[in-house]
Amino acid sequence: LQALESPTSAAAAVGLGVVTAWLQKKGRLKEAILIPVDIYPRLFSLDGSGKSQQGERRCDMALISLRRNIVDATFIEVKWRRGTVPLQELATDMTLQMEGSAQAMRNRFFNEERVDGILQRSYLANVLRFYFERSRRYKLFESEAEKAFMEQLARLEKTNLEFREHYEGYIVNLAGQRRKQPLI
Repeated sequence: LQALESPTSAAAAVGLGVVTAWLQKKGRLKEAILIPVDIYPRLFSLDGSGKSQQGERRCDMALISLRRNIVDATFIEVKWRRGTVPLQELATDMTLQMEGSAQAMRNRFFNEERVDGILQRSYLANVLRFYFERSRRYKLFESEAEKAFMEQLARLEKTNLEFREHYEGYIVNLAGQRRKQPLI
């Protein structure tokens, strides 16, 4: 429905779809779940309210995998462009969006000084569980990895796991030249 809102919204939706399909083709969704950030502003806002603070920016998606005592989060920003694009300025902007999302998640769910840390992690675990079930329903998640993911998800609720963040920026430009090296 968002794609019908305007040509810009349609282009953004197509860009997200292209990157999601690429992640699936590369096997990145076999042991990780993909969360659309805009649907969960409470997860990725600095104060947890869901309302953006002055200057606060969020990325488009977060690819989350759970490994032994580690929450591995890849923050993904997607831009749709036509023609030539000043890449360095765009890359800087994308990086700020991804770093903002990572900082919000780190401060809310992996801050050992939070009194309500267990409650916050429980909220995160419920969102991750929802997307895990969805991924499994669509047969994206590898069945051999399901048990390990669920075990680590249970641990997340009880104890503070190590949080590792990564960033990936994608520029979808059908008129541009194909690049093999990532921009960011």
